[in-house]
Amino acid sequence: MRLRVGRFRYFIIYMIVVSIYVLGQIFINVNIKKHVLDHVILRSDYNVSLGQNQLKNQELNIQKTNAYEIRQYDLRVIVLTGSRGSSLQICLDSLNNATYNGDQILLEIWIDRDKKNKLDEKVFEVADKFKFIHGKKELKVHPEHAGIHKQWIDSWIPPEDNKEIGLILEDDIDVSKYFYTWLKKAYAIYGTRSDVAGIGLSTVMPDYLASTKIKACNDKKRHKNAEHCEVRAPLSQTIYMYRIATTWGFAPNAISWRKFQKFYHAKKNSTIFKPNVPGIRHTQWYATYGETMWSIWHVYHMYINKLYCIFPNLPKYQKFGNHRKEAGDHTTKRTHEYWAKSPYNTIVKTWNETFLDMPLYPAKVDYDGTLKY
Repeated sequence: MRLRVGRFRYFIIYMIVVSIYVLGQIFINVNIKKHVLDHVILRSDYNVSLGQNQLKNQELNIQKTNAYEIRQYDLRVIVLTGSRGSSLQICLDSLNNATYNGDQILLEIWIDRDKKNKLDEKVFEVADKFKFIHGKKELKVHPEHAGIHKQWIDSWIPPEDNKEIGLILEDDIDVSKYFYTWLKKAYAIYGTRSDVAGIGLSTVMPDYLASTKIKACNDKKRHKNAEHCEVRAPLSQTIYMYRIATTWGFAPNAISWRKFQKFYHAKKNSTIFKPNVPGIRHTQWYATYGETMWSIWHVYHMYINKLYCIFPNLPKYQKFGNHRKEAGDHTTKRTHEYWAKSPYNTIVKTWNETFLDMPLYPAKVDYDGTLKY
């Protein structure tokens, strides 16, 4: 009898200990989730619901929501727009025409305001009415003018346990019907490499070698000497790596992108530091365009960390994202018309399984065209 009572006491003590442990774990998990939620709320952005009269008066009913859900997708497409409604429509239509093979896709349309904080009516109407047939669509409207830096750098904030592909597109980019088939494979192979900043849908062309040491390739002569100034890699490989990333459809390496964001926000307000990379023409362009050229910050990040961008290397400059060069900060209507007739304006329209034959060690192209393997 005493033995049974003793066992019963031990059982009661055991159950009390287990209960305390379980309650402790619940408490810890609740606090962890609360911390994560608080962190997300700190990165909140805005969804907008408004009537036409409110839109005309710019009196927007802005409801604060979490910019980033805890849920992740196979692909998060981030379209950046502001004042080009017709261009946005073309971009969105190309996304609808693409194939996603049943994967979970989120389309985010980030709408900026002009410098007077006014929202473009046509842009909002296009974004609001667009029906994304392959997944979920969300509108993200900045409550005030954000500018190109904030649009590009802060629209995708990948979590520490990131599993998704984040693709950033400006509204004058068209995608190939097959862009995701290629991107998914490329990201699986290269997307987390420590020497890769991200993956570009486009080729580098018509941009030329970045090095200023090649006198025949300066801005005034490079079009006449294109064959000597192009970024080239052997067509025996369907991929090449280059020291400068594209902004014509870019899927960042999440780890590198977080590091870049931290670097940028630490340095952006410095009155002394400038992201100048020695010996490349991008630094010269930065001297001309100033802070409208957000990409110089990423160019510098890649320079100091010895990073490369992955590019498709297909015949006839074919690519999976085409830049229409709509009029904007750095392009004119004349540039747009010229580009429409350019031999570099070629997007993949016919699929070939060899596009997925991706080498583990693609050729690395330096600023001056030097190849490394």
